[in-house]
Amino acid sequence: MELNSEQIGRFWSKVAIKEFSDCWEWLGSKKVSGYGQLMLNYYNFYSHRISWQIHNGPIPKGLFVLHKCDNPSCVNPKHLFLGTQLDNMRDRNKKGRAPLGEKSNCNVLTNEKVLKIKQLYQKENKKQGEIAKLFNVSPQLIWNIIHQKTWKYI
Repeated sequence: MELNSEQIGRFWSKVAIKEFSDCWEWLGSKKVSGYGQLMLNYYNFYSHRISWQIHNGPIPKGLFVLHKCDNPSCVNPKHLFLGTQLDNMRDRNKKGRAPLGEKSNCNVLTNEKVLKIKQLYQKENKKQGEIAKLFNVSPQLIWNIIHQKTWKYI
C-alpha cells in the first residue's frame, strides 16, 4: 500500500515519540490485543506495519512486522523487525506468551487431569495405554506428559 502525505500526517498525529531508544506509543485506536490500528482507504491497518512502511518501504509478501520490545502499541522503527510466521511463533514462545496447558484452545486436558495422569503412572504403576483409555486420549500424549515433552510446568 502506498501512503500519501496526508495519511502519513494522520499516522504521526497519533504517535507519542519519546527518546529515540524508547517505545513510541500509539495513541489512536487499538485492538483488544493492544495493537494500534489506523483506518486508511476504508480498511484498518496495524500501526506498527504502517511505521515499518514509512521507514523501510513495502513489507515483502508473506512477512510479518515483529516487535523486539514486545509492546504491541509501539511504533518505533528501531523496535521492529521482519520475520516469517514461524519467526513470529518462536518469538512469542521465547517471550513466554504462548498459551500453554489449560489456556491453549486446543487442549483436551486440565491441570488437574495431568497431575492425576502423572500420579497414576509414577505412584500407581499404571501402563501408559491404560491411562490413555481412562482419559480418552492417545498413548502418545500420555508419553509426552510423562517425559516432560508437554505440560512441562506441572
